[in-house]
Amino acid sequence: MLAILGLVLGVSFLFSMAGMGGGQAYTPAFFWMGMDVRDQAVPLALWLSFATQITAAANYWRHGLVRIRTGIPIVVGLIAFAPLGAVYSHRVSDKVILFLFATMTVAAIVQTLSGWQPRKGAGYRRAEMIVIGLIVGAGVGFLGGMIGRSGGSILVPILLLLGFEPKQAAATSSFSATFCALTGFLGHVSTQHLQIAPLWLAVFTTAAMLGAFAGSRTMASRLRGSKVKRLFTVLLLGIAVKLYWDIFAH
Repeated sequence: MLAILGLVLGVSFLFSMAGMGGGQAYTPAFFWMGMDVRDQAVPLALWLSFATQITAAANYWRHGLVRIRTGIPIVVGLIAFAPLGAVYSHRVSDKVILFLFATMTVAAIVQTLSGWQPRKGAGYRRAEMIVIGLIVGAGVGFLGGMIGRSGGSILVPILLLLGFEPKQAAATSSFSATFCALTGFLGHVSTQHLQIAPLWLAVFTTAAMLGAFAGSRTMASRLRGSKVKRLFTVLLLGIAVKLYWDIFAH
């Protein structure tokens, strides 16, 4: 259990800086540590992703980094279209979706390194932000429902490609994906029993929140723009490599 505690602290710290909950790291790690996938690894990963993202989102909100005009429509789109994606998932190959997502992530890496922006995220009009948020939320929710992933790792590349600054992308992603992680967790526990001792669940949750608070605070107030870009480049590259590996190595 101490190894899991250390993992939670590290993942929540690192992924909160990038606007992600860490589910893509938690689930395989918990499985490798001997947890049952359905009754332990997946629901615990979703819950810790929620704890990470809501803590990070609160910190980012306090620093004025969350773009609420985009965030709320994204939440609406996520909640509305994630179930549709889950229903449609058996009709499309996961590898096709993962390939498109990986390629989009590579495009976000190029955008981050080059500094090219189609338009500043804060420069959109209110009506444009609402429409963009709804479209992004619907697309991310649908894709996330199809491949069984939370929205953070999909949202960040999209927001970067839309011209959001890295800190704003991380903040808005944390705010929006919080609801996706909570919805996914509730969906799991409503049909299956969560086989985690309440005491350890409380300990892991506290660790996730502490790690997320430290990570999001570091991102919001201490990291310079150049360091933020390097961080995003490394994390996005890792995600892209993992996705291509899942596609071509299996």
